[in-house]
Amino acid sequence: MTMANWVRQTLNQLNDQSKPRIGLFDSSVPEPTQLLCDVAGKAFAQGAPDSFVSVFMRNHPVFEAWLSERYDVPAEHILCTSGATMAVSYVLEALCAPGEHVLTETPGFDIFRIAAAVEHLELSEFSRPAPHFGVDPLLVLDALQPNTKVVIVSDPHNPSGLGMDQDVLSELCDMLASRGIALVIDEVYKDYSDDFVSGLDIASHPNLIRIGSMTKNFGLNALRAGWMFVGADLLERVRNHLRLADFSVSKLSHSVLAEVVSQSDRFDAFRHDIMRTARPIVQDWLDRMVEDGLLERLPPLEGCICFPDLKHISDTNDFSRWLAETHGVIVVPGECFGAPGFIRIGFAREEASLREGLRKLEAGLIEYVQILQQQQKKFAQN
Repeated sequence: MTMANWVRQTLNQLNDQSKPRIGLFDSSVPEPTQLLCDVAGKAFAQGAPDSFVSVFMRNHPVFEAWLSERYDVPAEHILCTSGATMAVSYVLEALCAPGEHVLTETPGFDIFRIAAAVEHLELSEFSRPAPHFGVDPLLVLDALQPNTKVVIVSDPHNPSGLGMDQDVLSELCDMLASRGIALVIDEVYKDYSDDFVSGLDIASHPNLIRIGSMTKNFGLNALRAGWMFVGADLLERVRNHLRLADFSVSKLSHSVLAEVVSQSDRFDAFRHDIMRTARPIVQDWLDRMVEDGLLERLPPLEGCICFPDLKHISDTNDFSRWLAETHGVIVVPGECFGAPGFIRIGFAREEASLREGLRKLEAGLIEYVQILQQQQKKFAQN
């Protein structure tokens, strides 16, 4: 089952229950609704602002300039899309023919597998092992096939939230370039890192595509705004396909987007304030769960999500359903990412809700482990 379907099904099952529930499955800061309304309201208070310009067959000039400066990418290598999910699909459509091969990571976000299936592509996976979830370039090369066209990784990694070594990424990109294979990096969590780096240099990696969006980094799903930074060897093919498939993004949405990025410091501050409070709370909680023998140790937190290994629970699908029904806390089971025994926790929440969610999750972990131990004891006695 996909992650989206699992969450939807779980929420539907809880609709008839009176007890409150806390969703530790969200993977971004909450939408900064009041801030968005303030910026958009002032911009349109006297009619259409200067940012209200056509984006037919082109990027919005204000958004393009902001992306270029923020991520140190030449403007001519930027292609804007209707979100990051669509960008992944467009890349596969542009670079692969049915039956060709795509390689991606496990554990990993299921949208990569879904997009490959929709395009009738062969798909296989290489391992990013816990607890650091790093990428071994040699392991990637061993998993390549003669018809591999694209390798997809996430940085920061989804579901762990951990960043990759940029030198390793650069080495991998060069190895793939020599084989005529594109490297696609999903960067939708990049701005959550306290040690922000702009990313691999597009000019130095002609086989590279980097994908981002406003949905995760800024909590602005309402704008449906994504982008691709595309290397020289791939730019014309991807741009030509985009002109056919996504040539008419919303003029209104991108006008609001232009106003948002013109005041991006306010939206950055919104995200930073939430994470500055949330991350230490979760880090302390994780450390205590490790000391109590409930979780395996994790590296220090970096993003807004984490992926702990539940020490005594192998079927995290059943555990997550039981947890939602009995304790009103929703986490995503590792099965949705190809890693049973893990759960993904999203912790970009306001403090009171986060603390309550972790308290309930802890109580659920303790109770469920006791249930399993009692079942094992009965089985042994029989």
